[in-house]
Amino acid sequence: MLVRSSDQGLHWKFVSMIAVNADVGTEGFCEPDLVRLSQGEHAEKLLCYMRTGKEIFWCESTDEGVTWSSPKSEQFGIVDVNDSAQWESFFADTVPSRDSGFISDLFGAFVDPTLIEMQNGVLACAFGLRIPHKLCWDNPTHERNGNYVAFSLDQGAN
Repeated sequence: MLVRSSDQGLHWKFVSMIAVNADVGTEGFCEPDLVRLSQGEHAEKLLCYMRTGKEIFWCESTDEGVTWSSPKSEQFGIVDVNDSAQWESFFADTVPSRDSGFISDLFGAFVDPTLIEMQNGVLACAFGLRIPHKLCWDNPTHERNGNYVAFSLDQGAN
Protein backbone atom coordinates (compact mmCIF):
# COMPACT_ATOMS: atom_id res chain seq x y z
CA MET A 1 0.00 0.00 0.00
CA LEU A 2 1.01 3.59 -0.45
CA VAL A 3 0.76 6.02 2.45
CA ARG A 4 1.81 9.66 2.42
CA SER A 5 2.78 12.19 5.08
CA SER A 6 2.57 15.97 4.74
CA ASP A 7 4.12 16.67 8.16
CA GLN A 8 7.48 14.88 7.98
CA GLY A 9 6.13 11.55 9.17
CA LEU A 10 4.12 12.59 12.23
CA HIS A 11 0.86 11.51 10.58
CA TRP A 12 0.19 9.26 7.63
CA LYS A 13 -2.70 9.06 5.18
CA PHE A 14 -3.63 6.00 3.16
CA VAL A 15 -3.44 6.75 -0.59
CA SER A 16 -3.92 3.42 -2.37
CA MET A 17 -3.19 -0.27 -2.64
CA ILE A 18 -0.27 -0.77 -5.02
CA ALA A 19 -0.73 -4.52 -5.47
CA VAL A 20 -3.00 -7.08 -3.90
CA ASN A 21 -1.61 -10.48 -2.97
CA ALA A 22 -2.41 -13.09 -5.56
CA ASP A 23 -0.88 -16.46 -6.26
CA VAL A 24 2.48 -14.89 -7.09
CA GLY A 25 4.93 -16.76 -4.88
CA THR A 26 5.66 -18.00 -1.44
CA GLU A 27 5.46 -14.62 0.29
CA GLY A 28 3.04 -12.43 -1.65
CA PHE A 29 4.17 -8.93 -2.58
CA CYS A 30 6.82 -7.70 -0.13
CA GLU A 31 9.92 -5.51 0.19
CA PRO A 32 8.70 -2.83 -2.21
CA ASP A 33 10.94 -0.10 -3.55
CA LEU A 34 9.47 3.01 -5.11
CA VAL A 35 10.96 5.63 -7.43
CA ARG A 36 9.53 8.75 -9.04
CA LEU A 37 10.96 9.30 -12.51
CA SER A 38 12.20 12.85 -12.90
CA GLN A 39 13.13 13.07 -16.56
CA GLY A 40 12.06 12.24 -20.07
CA GLU A 41 8.78 11.11 -21.53
CA HIS A 42 7.64 9.51 -18.25
CA ALA A 43 8.63 12.26 -15.81
CA GLU A 44 6.54 12.10 -12.60
CA LYS A 45 5.57 8.45 -13.15
CA LEU A 46 5.90 6.29 -10.01
CA LEU A 47 7.41 2.82 -10.37
CA CYS A 48 7.22 0.23 -7.61
CA TYR A 49 9.22 -3.02 -7.68
CA MET A 50 8.30 -5.82 -5.24
CA ARG A 51 9.61 -9.31 -4.60
CA THR A 52 7.39 -12.32 -3.98
CA GLY A 53 9.76 -15.03 -2.77
CA LYS A 54 10.17 -16.09 -6.39
CA GLU A 55 9.86 -13.29 -8.92
CA ILE A 56 10.05 -9.53 -8.94
CA PHE A 57 6.91 -7.70 -10.03
CA TRP A 58 6.40 -4.04 -10.85
CA CYS A 59 3.50 -1.61 -11.00
CA GLU A 60 3.33 1.96 -12.25
CA SER A 61 1.22 4.99 -11.47
CA THR A 62 0.77 8.13 -13.53
CA ASP A 63 -1.56 9.91 -11.07
CA GLU A 64 0.59 10.38 -7.94
CA GLY A 65 -0.14 6.85 -6.72
CA VAL A 66 -3.93 7.09 -6.63
CA THR A 67 -4.23 4.20 -9.10
CA TRP A 68 -1.71 1.54 -10.17
CA SER A 69 -1.27 -0.76 -13.14
CA SER A 70 -1.72 -4.48 -12.63
CA PRO A 71 1.47 -6.17 -11.36
CA LYS A 72 3.77 -7.43 -14.11
CA SER A 73 6.61 -9.93 -13.70
CA GLU A 74 10.16 -8.72 -14.42
CA GLN A 75 12.64 -11.41 -15.50
CA PHE A 76 15.72 -9.27 -16.27
CA GLY A 77 16.81 -11.69 -19.03
CA ILE A 78 19.41 -13.49 -16.89
CA VAL A 79 17.69 -16.79 -16.27
CA ASP A 80 14.15 -18.12 -16.13
CA VAL A 81 13.66 -18.67 -12.39
CA ASN A 82 10.87 -21.16 -13.16
CA ASP A 83 12.99 -23.47 -15.37
CA SER A 84 14.72 -25.74 -12.85
CA ALA A 85 16.07 -28.02 -15.63
CA GLN A 86 18.72 -25.35 -16.22
CA TRP A 87 20.38 -25.89 -12.84
CA GLU A 88 19.02 -29.14 -11.35
CA SER A 89 22.31 -31.00 -11.98
CA PHE A 90 24.22 -28.51 -9.79
CA PHE A 91 22.27 -29.77 -6.77
CA ALA A 92 22.21 -33.54 -7.40
CA ASP A 93 23.95 -34.24 -4.07
CA THR A 94 21.68 -31.95 -2.05
CA VAL A 95 18.19 -32.49 -3.44
CA PRO A 96 16.31 -35.80 -3.21
CA SER A 97 15.83 -37.27 -6.67
CA ARG A 98 12.54 -37.28 -8.51
CA ASP A 99 12.63 -41.09 -8.29
CA SER A 100 12.44 -40.94 -4.49
CA GLY A 101 8.95 -39.44 -4.74
CA PHE A 102 10.05 -36.17 -3.16
CA ILE A 103 11.92 -33.25 -4.56
CA SER A 104 12.37 -29.86 -2.95
CA ASP A 105 11.19 -26.80 -4.74
CA LEU A 106 13.93 -26.11 -7.23
CA PHE A 107 12.65 -22.86 -8.66
CA GLY A 108 14.97 -19.92 -8.47
CA ALA A 109 14.18 -16.57 -6.97
CA PHE A 110 14.86 -12.94 -7.69
CA VAL A 111 15.13 -11.13 -4.34
CA ASP A 112 15.66 -7.77 -2.68
CA PRO A 113 14.98 -5.24 -5.45
CA THR A 114 16.37 -1.74 -5.01
CA LEU A 115 15.43 0.87 -7.59
CA ILE A 116 17.02 4.26 -8.30
CA GLU A 117 16.98 6.79 -11.10
CA MET A 118 20.47 8.11 -11.76
CA GLN A 119 21.16 11.78 -12.56
CA ASN A 120 21.32 11.04 -16.30
CA GLY A 121 17.85 9.41 -16.25
CA VAL A 122 19.10 5.82 -16.42
CA LEU A 123 17.03 3.56 -14.15
CA ALA A 124 19.08 1.07 -12.13
CA CYS A 125 17.67 -1.94 -10.29
CA ALA A 126 19.89 -3.94 -7.94
CA PHE A 127 18.64 -7.43 -7.04
CA GLY A 128 19.78 -10.86 -5.97
CA LEU A 129 19.41 -14.18 -7.77
CA ARG A 130 19.16 -17.39 -5.75
CA ILE A 131 19.24 -20.79 -7.47
CA PRO A 132 17.44 -22.65 -6.05
CA HIS A 133 15.69 -20.17 -3.83
CA LYS A 134 16.50 -21.83 -0.48
CA LEU A 135 18.99 -24.59 -1.26
CA CYS A 136 21.38 -22.05 -2.72
CA TRP A 137 22.93 -21.77 0.74
CA ASP A 138 23.67 -25.54 0.83
CA ASN A 139 25.47 -25.39 -2.51
CA PRO A 140 26.15 -21.78 -3.52
CA THR A 141 28.37 -22.77 -6.46
CA HIS A 142 25.87 -22.13 -9.23
CA GLU A 143 27.53 -19.62 -11.52
CA ARG A 144 24.58 -17.24 -11.53
CA ASN A 145 23.95 -16.99 -7.77
CA GLY A 146 24.76 -13.51 -6.57
CA ASN A 147 23.84 -9.89 -6.77
CA TYR A 148 23.20 -7.97 -9.97
CA VAL A 149 22.44 -4.50 -11.25
CA ALA A 150 20.22 -4.07 -14.31
CA PHE A 151 20.08 -0.78 -16.19
CA SER A 152 17.19 0.60 -18.22
CA LEU A 153 17.87 3.34 -20.74
CA ASP A 154 14.15 3.85 -21.43
CA GLN A 155 12.76 4.49 -17.93
CA GLY A 156 11.98 0.87 -17.12
CA ALA A 157 10.33 -0.22 -20.38
CA ASN A 158 13.27 -2.59 -21.08
